[in-house]
Amino acid sequence: MATGRAIQTTILTSTNFTVMNQPEKLTRVLSLGSRKNRRPLQWAALRPRTGQIWVPLRITLIIPFLFFLLATPSTSNSQIQTPNEFLGYRPETNRKLAGWQEITEYLKMLEENTERVKLQQIGESTEKRPMMMAIISSAPNIKNLALYKNYQKQAANPAHMTDDDIELLAKEDKVVVMIILNANSRQVSTSQGVFALAHFFASEPQKNIDALLSKVILLLIPSLNPDAIDKVALWYNKYVGLPHEGATIPNRTHLYAGDDIEFDWDMLNTVETKSVVRQIFQYWFPQVVLQVGARRSRNSRLVLENVTTNDKVVNTYVQAKLNDLTKSIIAKMHSRGMAGLAIQNRPAQEPPGTLTRSFLLRNIIAQTAQIANTHYASPLYFAKGSIIQSDEPGLELLSDWNGGWWRMGDFIRSQTDLIKDLLQAVSADKEQIIRDYCQMNKQHHNTAKSKPQPAYIIPAKQKSPHAARKFLQSLYSQGIEIHKAKTTLTPGSKLEPEDYVILPAQPFERYIHHIFDSYAEQLQMPAGNDPGSPQPPIAFSLPQVLEVSVDRAETVNIENLKRVHVFQPPAIALRKEGSGHYIINHADNQSTIAVNRMLEKNKKIFWLTEDIEEDGRSFERGTIVMPRKEISANLLAFLAQELTLEVRQTKFRFQQQQVLRLKKPAVALYQPWHPEPDPGWTQYLLEKYEFNFDIIYSHTVSKRDLTGKYDAIIFPDMPPEIVLHGWLGQEAQTGRPLPPQPYVAGIGESGLLHLKQFVLNGGTLIALGQSCKLLVEKLELPIDVLRAANSHKNNSTHFFELRVDVGEPIAFGMSNTAIAALTAGPILRPRPWVRRIGVAATFLPRSFFPPANLEISNLPAAIDLPQGSGRVVLLPIRTQFRAQTAGTFKLLFNSLHLSRSKLTLLK
Repeated sequence: MATGRAIQTTILTSTNFTVMNQPEKLTRVLSLGSRKNRRPLQWAALRPRTGQIWVPLRITLIIPFLFFLLATPSTSNSQIQTPNEFLGYRPETNRKLAGWQEITEYLKMLEENTERVKLQQIGESTEKRPMMMAIISSAPNIKNLALYKNYQKQAANPAHMTDDDIELLAKEDKVVVMIILNANSRQVSTSQGVFALAHFFASEPQKNIDALLSKVILLLIPSLNPDAIDKVALWYNKYVGLPHEGATIPNRTHLYAGDDIEFDWDMLNTVETKSVVRQIFQYWFPQVVLQVGARRSRNSRLVLENVTTNDKVVNTYVQAKLNDLTKSIIAKMHSRGMAGLAIQNRPAQEPPGTLTRSFLLRNIIAQTAQIANTHYASPLYFAKGSIIQSDEPGLELLSDWNGGWWRMGDFIRSQTDLIKDLLQAVSADKEQIIRDYCQMNKQHHNTAKSKPQPAYIIPAKQKSPHAARKFLQSLYSQGIEIHKAKTTLTPGSKLEPEDYVILPAQPFERYIHHIFDSYAEQLQMPAGNDPGSPQPPIAFSLPQVLEVSVDRAETVNIENLKRVHVFQPPAIALRKEGSGHYIINHADNQSTIAVNRMLEKNKKIFWLTEDIEEDGRSFERGTIVMPRKEISANLLAFLAQELTLEVRQTKFRFQQQQVLRLKKPAVALYQPWHPEPDPGWTQYLLEKYEFNFDIIYSHTVSKRDLTGKYDAIIFPDMPPEIVLHGWLGQEAQTGRPLPPQPYVAGIGESGLLHLKQFVLNGGTLIALGQSCKLLVEKLELPIDVLRAANSHKNNSTHFFELRVDVGEPIAFGMSNTAIAALTAGPILRPRPWVRRIGVAATFLPRSFFPPANLEISNLPAAIDLPQGSGRVVLLPIRTQFRAQTAGTFKLLFNSLHLSRSKLTLLK
């Protein structure tokens, strides 16, 4: 035994395992053939064929007999506590919710008492709780995790592997499955099932479970949002046995994302999704990912997702394998006597950012399961005839559930059986899954090389170098290979030195096209108002939303490229052109941070109100001017470098030029006692761009006039009835009573009166999305609210192009066009009025994704309306949709800065 461990330690140390993204010139290969004729391990240089891109690869396949030498006796179960012994109650018990500490401590206990479980902290949550991942497998596999990590990296990037290499890897490797629980923040029932699931795998006799665990490595994420576990448990346990038991928690369970955290797989705005994605695409490269969530309790008991066969983007094999797994699991659950089973066929037009779409495009068999929820841990009884069959698109009900009791125990057993069935199906097909995963990744690499493919160029010169860097870092963290140009190419080439290049010739080719190409182009969907209209020249893509410019080149000389892993922003120095005032580029969203930092120090900051020309130089309205005496050149140069922001010292002082003097605004963000996600994303953005603000609730607005306390009040996107009435007037759902006081009421009529006084006395009200309708109707603004066909259907989000009037103050610094998100915001049309109404942006007559038949061409998307001594800014679009639509951020930021601005002459 000691000899075996010594051999393995030597091999693991000498091979110097590397991350897939690190270059290596030598590859360790194991020749195939019969045991008698097989040659020993050797080092061999793998040279790419002429014209191919160098893709580094290191394969370290350890001879199988080492695993026999490393085999250990079966785990003793004497010290493993049952969940009942550990908690003092069974996790399936009604009206009991465990907190995050209890979940992690139980997993730690299992790690200490069994060789099948290894617990790893993979990061921290937004509110600084530990993000944990439990690795579950057989004892020999747990001892050799470094080896299997390395195998997985080879399987994810098998460009230089022969078919024999792949065959051997399929035999020696294990299939890696990641299970993600509690992705939807309020659905904490999924995490309560961790106790039973982990205990089963840790304590089950080896003879019963060895066939499964010897072939599978399970990466269990007990919660994508640990903060939610504690918040919900604290809220629920407080009211158990009282009339408010099971009431919806009135605050977001994720500080910023709310339930939207499960849609953050492309952007990676939250630290939680960053931590999980790092494990997937930097360390483990799982072949299978399952996200378990909860669904409405009056619908089907269990729904598994399929991918429609007409999906033009997902690999055909991945579609077929996912659908086969779905059928296999459904069949096993049915044979076990479970009723209320359903399959949901996801449409090919599924929007970006979801787990299913994001991971399927990386050749991962990504499945989403939804189990009928209890209301937290309270049991529900459904009489016959009370079940509502959902009319969701693509939902196919396979068996009816006739009602009865539905308890936490039913949820946990369903989830445990589901995961066991998935792992058994995967382990039975282990070699085929690994083999096909390798072949798919190799095929994408070779297909991209075998035919002309455009290279995507991210120029070094960007409107916002900071945004470009964030975009590149996000791609890299998700396993995308990125190159940089060394020198200028032939005359007329789009490629310049220091430009970044994304080559499709890599395993995640389909995901690259998903990010850079239009959906209309990928899916061959008509776009615009007319279903038969031609394709638009541009369409929704992640770079457009982030305002990152991208060029396409049909051919690129790979000899002129170098692989990069770090994305430093370009060196920016303060440009001195004279001894006059400083000019800050307002086009970059980073300028907002610079302005807020200067205002925090009571520095004088101005905006030009007109386009001007001086001595052959032109300056656009909205240009940020800072007098030279306000700050030292060295400090401003440091700020420019830190923020990657263009700053110049001109020779001009703009004497007697009319400008807007900015002062630090007092900002309030309205938050209802309701778990709406948009206030969270608004809070995220305000913090990120360094605005100081207070969060105010309904009782604050309803009890007093806020004139003089705040300059601007923001009402994020939320249903008007939630703002006005809160929970009052809403029908209590099955088993879910209304929250107690003071969490029930909205702002009421008294709050509306206070808002009217606030704006008439000089304050600025800013309404986003659906909140616009409330202010238009209740403040009797001279605007018609039009009904927008399809805009409310399934609450779907459409991305539109806007035409921007950059002369309007709330649009200062914006481009002439922008991409905006419209979910359920009203369509507005101003009436003729006695005062000037500023329209900063209008809709262009096409949506990019999904196509929409909305008659909104040339109607306003941003309105700046004077009202008394103040103003109302109406933004029916979601200017900060999940912190993504960077091109429309300024409509919000500028409105805040304008709330405490004053026209003056620059002296």
